[in-house]
Amino acid sequence: MLLDSGFEIHEKVALEIGSGWKPILPFLFRIAGCKKVILCDLHRHMDQGLLNATIHQIRAHSDLIASMLDTAESRIEEVLPGPGLEHDYSLLIRNSGFEYRAPFDLRETDYASHSIDIVFSRSVLEHIPLQVLEPIMMEMHRILKPEGAMVHTIDLSDHWEHSDKSISRINFLKFPGWWWKIINSPISYQNRLRLPEYLQLLKKCGFELIKVGACVDKKTLADTHKMYISNDFKNFTNDELAILVSHIVAVPI
Repeated sequence: MLLDSGFEIHEKVALEIGSGWKPILPFLFRIAGCKKVILCDLHRHMDQGLLNATIHQIRAHSDLIASMLDTAESRIEEVLPGPGLEHDYSLLIRNSGFEYRAPFDLRETDYASHSIDIVFSRSVLEHIPLQVLEPIMMEMHRILKPEGAMVHTIDLSDHWEHSDKSISRINFLKFPGWWWKIINSPISYQNRLRLPEYLQLLKKCGFELIKVGACVDKKTLADTHKMYISNDFKNFTNDELAILVSHIVAVPI
């Protein structure tokens, strides 16, 4: 979405919110031209084995990745650490063009103002409480360069449905807030924010929305007409409730 929006990422520094276990996206950003990617997480998940597994996975699909990113397969080999580093975690990180910060609190970082070119995340923001997400976005606004950009993919669906196909993809919207606080898993927390709330938050934190990709899921829209929806979501239209995935590009103003 960044490239489609006209943003140049060659030789840029990118920061990932919530890197998780396998740094697939950071490698893709490096292959696409970033000179460095900062991987940030509240908890340390990635280890030497997972990093090596990701490198092997990228190499095994180098033809597909090169085609998707419109680059040569030789570029992928330039980015991936060479042989002989499998047992040296620090060198693997460094030679991948990464900086790994975990545990790391993104509400107050040690990066200078206007020092980061790109901030990105994939299926992470929905796991952050609103009271934490707002200061994170304020901090991202501070560290992003004026010509920088953020790109986020947000999964707005009920993650419980991922393993229980008998429930609706917005099943969690039937619970009132007080009850959701009790049953919401601390291991896989879901904030249940809907797309208009994310857009409002980004604007509040000083961002201009350049591109918002979202479509209404027809099956989920049908669910909104037959299932009970908590009054906590009465201010949203059925179409807004039935958006399950969104892609957002925003710039600081």
